[in-house]
Amino acid sequence: MNELQSIDNKIKKVEEEKASIPIDELLRNIDLLPKLSEDQVEKLLTTLPYKMEEIENKLAKLEIIYDEAQTRAKRIEAEFKLKSIELKARKELLSEGDRSSWVLCQQAVQDAQDDVIKAKAILKETQVIFNRYERNFVAVRKIASLINEVNVNMGISQKVL
Repeated sequence: MNELQSIDNKIKKVEEEKASIPIDELLRNIDLLPKLSEDQVEKLLTTLPYKMEEIENKLAKLEIIYDEAQTRAKRIEAEFKLKSIELKARKELLSEGDRSSWVLCQQAVQDAQDDVIKAKAILKETQVIFNRYERNFVAVRKIASLINEVNVNMGISQKVL
């Protein structure tokens, strides 16, 4: 029960977290945000894909680690299920519910399940970082498109004059 309360407290803490800057304040101060120069946009367009690739490679490795952790947890649980069947034969754990509970109470099973949770958490955290880079890259591409459009229009207006 203590672990359940801990989970409830963790969930409550996450739900209570506020955005670092309220959206209304961001909109009021949008003109104060830094502007990107054409050189900065070019640099971002050329470097962000490499950083995204680096994070994607990390994600692939983390997915493998997560899969390995899941497989290991299943194997350990299966080993203890077989041991519980032996205990059934010796009339120590007669019901299926008792055997299932006994398996889940084994420290090795709990440690393996904890490893699965840790691997998934790191995988999800890295995915959030990748998503942020991806959104930034899309935004920079849009800015580059706008800059290009302005430059084309300026060139056309220069020809008219």
